Amino acid sequence: MIESFALWNDPQNAGQGVNSFTLLAANDAAFTSPTVLGSYSAADGLGNANFAQVFSFMPTAASYVRVQIDSNHGSTFVTGISEAAFEVSAVPEPEAYALMLAGLGLVGWAARRRRKAH
Repeated sequence: MIESFALWNDPQNAGQGVNSFTLLAANDAAFTSPTVLGSYSAADGLGNANFAQVFSFMPTAASYVRVQIDSNHGSTFVTGISEAAFEVSAVPEPEAYALMLAGLGLVGWAARRRRKAH
C-alpha cells in the first residue's frame, strides 16, 4: 500500500521545477484501469536541494505509479526533479494469515485433546 509521495523539485534554475502534477496508480504496466491518486501543486525548488514536499493520498494497493507532469514553474526549456519517493505501509502477505490461522488451529486442537485426556 502506498500512501504518500515525496518530491524534491529541481533546485538549479528558476522555473524548472514541477508545478502541477497528477499521480496515477495501476496494477498493470499498461495502466489500462488507473486509479487517480490526486492532482497536486508543488513549490519551486530554486536554491534548496533538500526541500522535500510530501503529498498524501488514501492508501492504495498498486504495482505501478505514474507521475503525470502537467506544468512547471515557467521554464520553456526543461522540467526537472531531483528526487522522488513513496511511503509504503506494510501489508501482511496472505501466507502470514494462513500460518497464523494454522497456528491457532493447532493450539485449539492441542487444548481440546488435553481436555479430553483428563
